[in-house]
Amino acid sequence: MVGLGETGITYLTLGCLTGTAASKHRWKAESMEFQPVERIMEEIMRRYDRNPRGWQVYIGRGAGGYQNLFFSHKTDLESKLYLIKQHHLSPYKALGLGAKIEGKQLPAIESQEFGLRPVPQNELLELFDENLSQKILREILSRNPVSITDASKASSLLSGPIIHVGQTSGFLSKEQEELDLKLKIELEKLLWKHYPERMRLSV
Repeated sequence: MVGLGETGITYLTLGCLTGTAASKHRWKAESMEFQPVERIMEEIMRRYDRNPRGWQVYIGRGAGGYQNLFFSHKTDLESKLYLIKQHHLSPYKALGLGAKIEGKQLPAIESQEFGLRPVPQNELLELFDENLSQKILREILSRNPVSITDASKASSLLSGPIIHVGQTSGFLSKEQEELDLKLKIELEKLLWKHYPERMRLSV
């Protein structure tokens, strides 16, 4: 992730965010199906590639102090919300799982749409000029996001923005809070199974 300027904006590349320890399994808690982050991210990427408009991404701490990622996608016909809970094992590896919630959204926060935006070479250089970076950044973010297919043709990309919310419990519905707690329980089961020595140290 790379942060720029005083805007508090962080940029994230769409991709796999976790390790492989849970990649072949699914979990169910009552009627909610939990899936490995790889599978959730694959669905998000397919959906984004079909329609890169209407996305927002939120990041913060949820139940248990673990990192929560919310991918919200809203169109005229439907809305979907993906919640991912993960624990970083190292700067390059995380273990996590997530769930998809149909028709449920987070409270709207005024922000540009999340997405991939091509950056021409001349603008890329200006982003590193402290006198021009904020103006160029606003200009780039005012453009519509493009699909992954179209973005792959660009030499440079800006990916984001991500909205940082601190503790996510402050804006979740009761149903979403219950899901967050269930994800915490299932994530800790995975951590105890695959990394018991780490969990013993944290108790």
